[in-house]
Amino acid sequence: MRETSPVLLSQYLGQKFPPTDQQAAIIGDRPGPLLVVAGAGAGKTETMAARVVWLVANGLARPDEILGLTFTRKAAQELGRRIRQRLETLAGVPAIRDIDPSGELEKNLTTIAPTVSTYDSYAGQLIREYGLLVPVEPAAQIITAADLYARLLAEHPGPHRHRVEHASVLDAATIEAFAELGIACVVQPIGIRTEAHWLGDRLGQDRLRRTYPLRSLLDAGVNVAGSSDAPIESTDVLTAMDAAVHRDGIGDAEAITPAEALAAYTTSAATARGAWSGRIEPGQPADLVVLSDDPLTAPLTSITVDATCIGGTFHHSTLGEAAIHAPPDL
Repeated sequence: MRETSPVLLSQYLGQKFPPTDQQAAIIGDRPGPLLVVAGAGAGKTETMAARVVWLVANGLARPDEILGLTFTRKAAQELGRRIRQRLETLAGVPAIRDIDPSGELEKNLTTIAPTVSTYDSYAGQLIREYGLLVPVEPAAQIITAADLYARLLAEHPGPHRHRVEHASVLDAATIEAFAELGIACVVQPIGIRTEAHWLGDRLGQDRLRRTYPLRSLLDAGVNVAGSSDAPIESTDVLTAMDAAVHRDGIGDAEAITPAEALAAYTTSAATARGAWSGRIEPGQPADLVVLSDDPLTAPLTSITVDATCIGGTFHHSTLGEAAIHAPPDL
């Protein structure tokens, strides 16, 4: 079997855009421990999927030797989908015989699948299958994030900014625990729209009522910070706010007001990050947007972003030069 580079492999798969030099270096790195630090929108999911395909294509791993773990179900589904699609495509390309004349690779690609799951789900699977070897009762309950934070704060009390990302499906006891512990919840209400076609089938009606429980969190006194979950989801904050306000039959009792949705993406998000106030006031960084209408009264989906200012510099504007000069004290 001859080695196939990440760029050549991308060409075989018919991808419109080959990996960048940085991505190719990660994809084609030799097997072993590797830490990659990347921000939102950097192409982490695509790079991880390409890394798996490269390892398999070059005979460095079989599909069933691949284990991909993520924090959320949505990320696991997306990573698993991309890996499976890439491997299925590779199995059908004419160059597969050039990569591996023995035919073993083609056979493995069509009969063996990798494992992609969330950390919690995979840990639960290990306990169920092998718990008695530890020994641990296979039916033992896995402790929750709230339980872990309770232990942490008991050992290390004091001010903190601990938070839970993707606080999507919560019961009343967990919400109460987050409130008591002062744990912020980072939520992605855009999922109420993008996941609407499968939420009911996968969660059932009982859990559906507890999905994205924004009203319950706020009523309990939990700091709720809005997030986009990009690049899995769109960065359209106004659409996400509208989804939090108008639930369209998905846990309607958990809807919040436009003012609360706006706070989630400004002051509450700033509080969760511990960065700045999230308000437009003297002494604060001039990170702001200019909207075409009032988000507290106008339909959120009809509003456009007329200008975006980051650190006092306008990076986008439809207002013209005269309208975008910030006052000296901003």
